[in-house]
Amino acid sequence: MSHHDAPQSRKPEPLPFATVVWLWERLALRYGQLWLGRWAGMNTTAVQEEWRYELAGITDHQLQHAIDNAPHGRTPDLGEFRRLCREAPQPRGVLALEPPTPKAGVPAQIRSEIAKALTHKAKTGEPHRVTVARNFLKRWEHAEKLTPLQRQWIVHSKRVLERHERRLTQEQDFEAAKLDAQSKANALQEQQHG
Repeated sequence: MSHHDAPQSRKPEPLPFATVVWLWERLALRYGQLWLGRWAGMNTTAVQEEWRYELAGITDHQLQHAIDNAPHGRTPDLGEFRRLCREAPQPRGVLALEPPTPKAGVPAQIRSEIAKALTHKAKTGEPHRVTVARNFLKRWEHAEKLTPLQRQWIVHSKRVLERHERRLTQEQDFEAAKLDAQSKANALQEQQHG
């Protein structure tokens, strides 16, 4: 078998140019003149192209993690930013490519509950805890007589729903910002090629 016959691993796609424009806008907002001055006199389009390819395969979640955890008082270079992206924890409610093998001794009931929660998320698109909180509130929120434990669960359920709504709003804001960056990137590319 020659080296030409060996299976080739696929390289991840570079980030869309609009994502890099959005990322640079976010970093410019965070660092101001420190960020802008770092690239003064350089062909920023060429630098952004390098960032596109060096951050290939990085997800939106990882980009946000890196922005949120970037150093204060100095701007990160490309290598440091890529490292921050790769340090992002797995987002809650997202399965790894291969779910972990249950450890010996994990009771069957717990494995069954985990499987139900994962199936629920796949079917509804909503974390199981959110559905449980929503259903609990429907049943008990307007009851006249509540035990102290039921009152605690009402408060807890409201918090779960508030966090879920905040996360959805953040995701929508993130997507809107990416679309805005896409249109700016398109306009920039048209201007350069026009």
